[in-house]
Amino acid sequence: MSANQIYCQNIFTEKFDLCNTTYFETESDSVLAKPISDFVNVIATNLNDDKVKTIRGILSLQIIVDEDGRSCLLSVENNTNIETDELFLKTSIDDNLLWHKLNRQVSVIVAIKFYGNEVEIKRIGISKEKGFHELSN
Repeated sequence: MSANQIYCQNIFTEKFDLCNTTYFETESDSVLAKPISDFVNVIATNLNDDKVKTIRGILSLQIIVDEDGRSCLLSVENNTNIETDELFLKTSIDDNLLWHKLNRQVSVIVAIKFYGNEVEIKRIGISKEKGFHELSN
């Protein structure tokens, strides 16, 4: 089995509303949801050039992906030098981050590290055996 059943669970401390959390699975051993959109471009959608050039740190996102490939940002842990409300994450992700269609709703965890002109993206899985761990594509 490549996913765990989770019922209405926010992984990170900053929570957002308006997501359907009646039932979803979380990625555990492999990447289930494949993005169509580019994470970095979606996050930069509502940022001015100054913020894009100066952001540093790690941004961790929990995104619910529905069967039609639409995103809903559920929770965030922001360890960057820019306040969460200045990143406009909920709007950017919900409106612009698209995925290939799925046969079930999935919780995706993404960690994005910003440093200098570089960006590193990791997909995170959760399992009973391994806890939080990096998934390979």
